[in-house]
Amino acid sequence: MNSFSLSQFSRHYCKRKGLGSFSLYFESDGEELIAHKIYFDPVTFLDFIRDVPNARLNLRDVPQIVAPIELRNAIIQATRDKVIRDDTVNEKIQQFMAVHGDSLETNERLLYFAQGEKADRAEELADSLNEIFYGLAFDSKSRSNTRSALFDDIERAFSLYEEAAKDPKILQSPVVEENIDTEPEQYEFRIYSVGQANCSALIRYIDQDKKDYRVIVVFDFGRARRKRSANPSLQEMINKIDDRTTILISHFDNDHINNITNYTQKKTDRWLFPPCTNMRSQKANLLFYALLKCAQRKTSNGSISIYKTPFNLSPQIRITQYKGTRKGDPYQSTVCNSACLVTSIRAEHVSILIPADALYEEFDASVQNESYTHILIPHHGCYYPLAACGAISKMLDSERVHGVVQCGTNRYGHANVEHLRRYRDVHYFYGTKFYQDRNTVAKKPRNAHGGYGDYYFISFNGINCGYR
Repeated sequence: MNSFSLSQFSRHYCKRKGLGSFSLYFESDGEELIAHKIYFDPVTFLDFIRDVPNARLNLRDVPQIVAPIELRNAIIQATRDKVIRDDTVNEKIQQFMAVHGDSLETNERLLYFAQGEKADRAEELADSLNEIFYGLAFDSKSRSNTRSALFDDIERAFSLYEEAAKDPKILQSPVVEENIDTEPEQYEFRIYSVGQANCSALIRYIDQDKKDYRVIVVFDFGRARRKRSANPSLQEMINKIDDRTTILISHFDNDHINNITNYTQKKTDRWLFPPCTNMRSQKANLLFYALLKCAQRKTSNGSISIYKTPFNLSPQIRITQYKGTRKGDPYQSTVCNSACLVTSIRAEHVSILIPADALYEEFDASVQNESYTHILIPHHGCYYPLAACGAISKMLDSERVHGVVQCGTNRYGHANVEHLRRYRDVHYFYGTKFYQDRNTVAKKPRNAHGGYGDYYFISFNGINCGYR
């Protein structure tokens, strides 16, 4: 693995793709620090932010797990080589090192033991770094980090989001005028093979032969950067998004939003966003800005709506969100994950829970007290011990509940067999690996069934489901 550097450029992304800058964005998965280098072309990105007609994005996210000692050495190297040409930022770095310097003198991969308050310290570290590097872009020509003028322009997109979050609207009527129970055989839920990411959709067939369909709701818009094989069915679904489609973003982790940068021309004014749990961290993420801008420029009035939860998106689709204060979570979770929008679709024959990265104890009571036929297993099947599931036995002990896991190449030990064994049976896409813990590969659990296909489908007639 390449050592981490504040001035390290990727030949592949810069020379072959013609990208001349990158910005830094840090996040924590509850245990480790992940540095995202968002490579981009400043000219085309600025055109997109300034609403130049037909402007397209060319953003590439290159994540890298950073050991504490690597971060410390990178900061010392950057300071010595005067890589950062901003006195205010250098002053913030000095303050950061005065507070955290001693904590970074370790070569362990685990940033802090992910137990209790120590897991939150990893998030606090990422937040502090994002506050430092927000607005900086490393330029390949000057070989230095400087404040980029484009950040002055993208503040406009962010300010719209902040205003919406301060005064959230309450949905007065369903925004999806669909009743699944009228023609259940015409409705289908699809979970797409996108690697270590999330993307699923509710569709309705518009012909009796079931050749053509309309996309009603898209749940998250992620696709793993390392997903090797193409997914023509995913491409087809995205191409069918129109101004009647609702796009729901559960939260703003990169693996739930990154594919939007490839489809900036999608036109719909039906976007659903949660309130941002940490404005400071998200302000450093160019992919987050791109998502907000896509929503803003494609809506009829240029505004972004945030709705108070819980509310009903349709007679069968309900959106909830955790309202409590998350305690230090040892299960590879973060504050951002706990505040996911959690969706349940309840029809006569089928009930589906779409929790994204929220974990079971963070579900609304109305969600915990129901049973389901299908659950998209939370957080890619992360480590979650059986002992922690006692309070939600009704949800998981149902004889008919099926789990579906979206998981790909990762360093987090997903999918964890102890978590998966809690389900009657689990469906996964071939290529998924199973782990006993973060580092120990395990055999496929007996209740797990793999399949090839672009997606796993669930028909609302309660009869048909499987891989296609």
